[in-house]
Amino acid sequence: NIKAVVLHNEQQTQLTSDGRLVTTENRAVKILTREGRREAVAYALYLVSSGKVREITAWLIRPDGTTKEYDKKTIIDRISDPDDVYDEYRVKIIDGTSDVDVGSIFGYTIVSEDRPLFFQDRYIFQDDLPTIYSRYSLSLPNGWKASSITFNNADIQPQVSGTNYTWELRNLSPIA
Repeated sequence: NIKAVVLHNEQQTQLTSDGRLVTTENRAVKILTREGRREAVAYALYLVSSGKVREITAWLIRPDGTTKEYDKKTIIDRISDPDDVYDEYRVKIIDGTSDVDVGSIFGYTIVSEDRPLFFQDRYIFQDDLPTIYSRYSLSLPNGWKASSITFNNADIQPQVSGTNYTWELRNLSPIA
């Protein structure tokens, strides 16, 4: 039983010349069942000492065509694990589960910044939901190059334009 379908899943990552990773995530999910309502949540995890969430916004399109935008007052900012006293990770959350009906589309954009210790990134093209469109883009400073390893799929070669790389997949089945 498919509870929801990912219409759009995209991450754009830029490594700046001063070593910051700026990441923009865009995701839109159509809710197909009552159980699928739990997919109407935006999560932005960040490390207090080296990262921040620049922006988190979300929106909802109801089956009747009316819309709702979630403003800054709806953002919850808390430690990622309330049971861990020394946890340096925090999470910003927009929870739309109480507003969503079957047939609704919930979407969000998250812009975050980080100063990583290692210049390695990962992107998950698919999860436990069918995914229509999934794309990862990487923009590097001049003189840098990227390589990739693909798990659970055929090797995906990026489209390359200068120091910009894009990997894209469509019509993905859920991972069991």
